Amino acid sequence: MGQLILLLSLALAQSPDDLRARELYENGEILYEEGRYEDAIVAFEEAYRLSARPLLLFNIANAQERLGHWEEAHTTLSRYRAYATAGEREVLDRRISNLERRIAEHKSSAPATATAPASSTTAIEKNTPSWAQPLPLAAFTVGAVGIGTGVVLGSMSLAAGAEATASCAVDAGGLLRCPAGAAGALDRETGLALGADIAFVAGAAGLAGGLALSLWGPGGPLALGPGYVGLSGSF
Repeated sequence: MGQLILLLSLALAQSPDDLRARELYENGEILYEEGRYEDAIVAFEEAYRLSARPLLLFNIANAQERLGHWEEAHTTLSRYRAYATAGEREVLDRRISNLERRIAEHKSSAPATATAPASSTTAIEKNTPSWAQPLPLAAFTVGAVGIGTGVVLGSMSLAAGAEATASCAVDAGGLLRCPAGAAGALDRETGLALGADIAFVAGAAGLAGGLALSLWGPGGPLALGPGYVGLSGSF
């Protein structure tokens, strides 16, 4: 009986604002999981206004980060850090540092596009596929050059081998005999084949790196942003 009275007292102690804030928080969680980050921010901000629970700042920062709003996410996450436990601060500091780096990179590239209208610049950024971003594109270029170099060196190795074979002959005992001059061609064949193998490996690594960056790098469909951007555990 005493436990029932305690539970009823706790339920009655919740104000209408607390109940509404919990409802908004739960709605924000659903919107976040659906990828509707702007709507999730609206729900979390209203829940924070009603309840002033610091964990909602963490969720707001995560949604802002997913949208690429680095400066807003930096401000919100810095506000949350003031309420964070000692165990959280190291991870938060790394995320804040990553956001500061992204903000600096964005500002350093701003002069190159300053003459273009803001709406035009935004449209270009949104319409640029992730594989065409600078880092993935550079990796794909390295991969393509490596594969191309491997093909060229492989062809040269085959030619050197054919040159060496052409000067050799089978003797009466059925053994292949090559003149001393063929040794140089055979050495070239071996060296070129090794170079081709190295170029193919480097090319494959470049293509794999470009694919990984286009998927998981900034702007990619699987990008998680700097640091962990999951929601907080509970309201």
